[in-house]
Amino acid sequence: MSLRKAIRALPGNSMADAHVREGDRRRFDLDSAISQIESPDIDGGKTRWTLPRGVHNLSAAEVESSQRARIFFGVVHSVARKGYTATTIADICGLAKLSKTTFYQLFPDKEAAFLAGYKAAHEELVGLLTRYRQRSGSWSDRMRAELRIYLAFNLSNPSLAKCYLLEIHAAGGSAWEMRDWGHEQFAEMHRALYERRRKAIPGLPELPREIFLAVIAALEELVCAYLRRDQVAEIMELLPRALFLTESIYSGHPPAVAALQLAMD
Repeated sequence: MSLRKAIRALPGNSMADAHVREGDRRRFDLDSAISQIESPDIDGGKTRWTLPRGVHNLSAAEVESSQRARIFFGVVHSVARKGYTATTIADICGLAKLSKTTFYQLFPDKEAAFLAGYKAAHEELVGLLTRYRQRSGSWSDRMRAELRIYLAFNLSNPSLAKCYLLEIHAAGGSAWEMRDWGHEQFAEMHRALYERRRKAIPGLPELPREIFLAVIAALEELVCAYLRRDQVAEIMELLPRALFLTESIYSGHPPAVAALQLAMD
């Protein structure tokens, strides 16, 4: 299922309506924005998957962009199938249809290519969340819209999800640091959304950074559990559970607030 269909097929999807209500007349077109980074069409067709033979007019930057995209493709699919430890440079190059010489011109080793792919995928998802952030409606509507995009991104890129959500644990220290960097960015997005809620609801406590990081880790683990059970096609079923989690943490229930204040005293 495409990401566009996954998002639009869900009941209660009001993202497009929200843009219209605000007078934003730009076309709300997920087709032009969504890229399945695990596919050859890595960025909606802007990068050439196959290069013309012989003399061509492509710049060096365009050629390198295509080669990097193909290497990411090889990394994602090989790691998703074989695991990070078992994946070799030969496996990656075989799927990418590139020589080892070309690989080593761009990356010093497998880890560097893996980390670069993670960064590209993370930035793709952050871009989607930023571009299609719902700017009107209730706090719950806004959170629902962001969670829907997060889940749909993983649904439409199952090999990518397996590669960077499951196998990242086998990739070692630098990969864990990259994962922490990604979680920090997502946590900041949640913190910004929560601060809007605090302005609307007096009495909600200020939450420490670790709470937002814990929510991000919990949401990721919900997806990981489905990936481990090969239930990728059912990932969108997690939306109500994810909403329950965020509402429970960010609603300021008195016992929870009291426990937080006690811990911080």
